[in-house]
Amino acid sequence: MNILIINTVALNGGDYLILESLLSTLKEAYGEEISIGVYDLHNEVAKKYYPHIQFRKSLSSKYDVDQWDILMKCADLYIAEQEGQALALLPPMMKEDFTDFCNADLVVSTGGTYLVENYYLGSRIIEFAFILNLNKPLVFFTQSLGPFNQILHRKYFSDIMDDADLIILRDQESLRNIASLGIDTSNVKICSDAVFSQSSISVLTEAKDKVLNNTLQIGISVRYWRYYKKSPAKVAQERYFRSIASLCKFIVQHLDGNVVFVSTCQGIPEYHTDDSKAAIEISNLLPQEIKDRLTIIKDFLYPDDFNDIVSGFDLFVSTRMHGAIQSLNLGVPVLPIAYEFKTRELFNKLIDSGMILDIETINENNIIEVFSEFYANIDKFRADLFDKVIAERQSSLNAIGHLRELVI
Repeated sequence: MNILIINTVALNGGDYLILESLLSTLKEAYGEEISIGVYDLHNEVAKKYYPHIQFRKSLSSKYDVDQWDILMKCADLYIAEQEGQALALLPPMMKEDFTDFCNADLVVSTGGTYLVENYYLGSRIIEFAFILNLNKPLVFFTQSLGPFNQILHRKYFSDIMDDADLIILRDQESLRNIASLGIDTSNVKICSDAVFSQSSISVLTEAKDKVLNNTLQIGISVRYWRYYKKSPAKVAQERYFRSIASLCKFIVQHLDGNVVFVSTCQGIPEYHTDDSKAAIEISNLLPQEIKDRLTIIKDFLYPDDFNDIVSGFDLFVSTRMHGAIQSLNLGVPVLPIAYEFKTRELFNKLIDSGMILDIETINENNIIEVFSEFYANIDKFRADLFDKVIAERQSSLNAIGHLRELVI
């Protein structure tokens, strides 16, 4: 069985965690002998970090409009059983990609949050249309997506989602966004994020009875963000950074604790985002006596390295959602900072909604109030939290059964 995975960005550590979970899920569903090719935005660099994966260059970032027109014509020829004529129209690079997709038994668009209108969606729409024109089964793996407000997006995604064989969503908000397109949603399933499937029942069970260290160890994940809705981006970003700085000062001065900045997205010079640089900006807002109690991890971390660091924390204040999920998988409670609805949708199932910080409204006062409440009550809701994480694990594993039910 030949499977292609598209739309991956493995240089983003959270996206890599999704990819690894997806690979495991596909092998559980269809057996270890399957062949899997992965189309990634930065395929050559990704090969350097993850040589065990067959990375290829994403079509959505590779071809211009004229080249896509040729590929669409070739797809029509393929469906008309004129594959030889189609191949004759293509130069070598395009021929290789075209043949790869023609030989695919299943195409899976990876999980994550990339089908939102913050980002340019045109090239992805064309790629989905190409796959469906080839009459290949198309699966959307555990996604948060939408809303689709632009007229053209609503038109194209209603057709794409209606023709997809399976759509697995992470949250009810995404389901509402698809339902608003007016399509039949019988091909839509809700499963928790795939990364929960990598957790261990024994670790999560033990986490219910953990106690805090004598010297508090707090992890913090931060990031740059530019898609603010309620304030100018520069103003909102400064407020967010100052809020985190205020929290660091509180942890050191009032709780005699230590702070470690670490992220799933850092330390790769070829990638446009490095969260450790945001951490450095925040530390520069603090006096030296506070900075002396801070550690900023700047290096690239493989998942096991990240886990080794986070497993030593008492609590993790996380802006990155997959940093948060990895922390929960390790039995470390998370106070989340939501920058998209996906985080709020997840943590509304896990903790009191009043303890979910919002990057749009965070400030130097409410971050201390919410953290203090979380810290003071963690022992009261810890067992319930990890019972719910165990439920998320089971929900994520349900994706295996949904894949097996496909007629391919």
